Amino acid sequence: MMQDAMVLLSNGRRVASAAIREESNNMPEDNFIEGTMLGADSDTVNHLLQSIKYLLRRRAAALAALEAGLYLEAARHFSKIIDGRRGTPQAFVAECCLYRAISYHAANRIVDAIADCNRSLALNPTCVESIDLRATLYETIGCFDDCLQDLDRLKSIYASGFQNQKSLWVHKPTTDTDLQGAIDFINNRLSSVRERWSTYDTIDHYRVLGISRGCTRAEVERAFLILSLKHRPDKTTHFIDRCDFVDDRQIDDVKGHARLMGLKLNRLIERAYTRVLTSMEEEMRTGAAYANLGSLTVDTVSFLRPSYRHPKELQQGIMDGNISC
Repeated sequence: MMQDAMVLLSNGRRVASAAIREESNNMPEDNFIEGTMLGADSDTVNHLLQSIKYLLRRRAAALAALEAGLYLEAARHFSKIIDGRRGTPQAFVAECCLYRAISYHAANRIVDAIADCNRSLALNPTCVESIDLRATLYETIGCFDDCLQDLDRLKSIYASGFQNQKSLWVHKPTTDTDLQGAIDFINNRLSSVRERWSTYDTIDHYRVLGISRGCTRAEVERAFLILSLKHRPDKTTHFIDRCDFVDDRQIDDVKGHARLMGLKLNRLIERAYTRVLTSMEEEMRTGAAYANLGSLTVDTVSFLRPSYRHPKELQQGIMDGNISC
């Protein structure tokens, strides 16, 4: 009986989640009233309650999709909150940016996830979940320097016991023992990242662009075009205009922080594009050099073998012009 009840409960949750997502997809776009709202106080209250209801239903649909493993669908739902509204509370937008970053990370869209971590940290600089996730993303693509900076920042937050926001994913330390355990974990992670950095100091530029090795030049250019247009530095502060701040004096600081992080991400994308094209050109030259070896006669190869014992040395000799094919 208990097993049947658990099965029914599980099926009910799955059906309810699907219903919420379907209802949210069919929901019309929510338009906030521009300018001064006129009418009775009751109308204003009803309008605000309706807006809050829409926001919560959007987030519920996004979380249901995320739990169901529909990561891109979850990202689309969060985008309706982040990009499609005005007057959304600052803390709520920061939370949705974090969740969308988690969705993009699960979908292996590293740059999009880093961009959302940047947005979340621009709105809430002490969000330990966003710092931790961004450190993981940097470690994934081999940006160990940036990863260590985020881990050091995370360690300083825990060391000072400074935690303003309610924790979303990481257990909020409540005692000195919990804080010390978190600090010890970060120290171990710092040591692991430094060890990897000392043995492997190369960024995975293909993963930055979201492409696989062996792709064509057209695919590289298309991936770069999509990312560069989506994460243009002059667009990094647009989401801030849709936020409702408790203190409007924070807006300039938030925009400045977001702009700096956007420039850094844009440089990462451009560097990845340049390095991938350079690598492809080197592979083409290497292939052409090996192809030229086929035109050498047996006597010529036998004559050259004592001087160029390894194929790479022979290839370099051809490329330098010391050997004529």
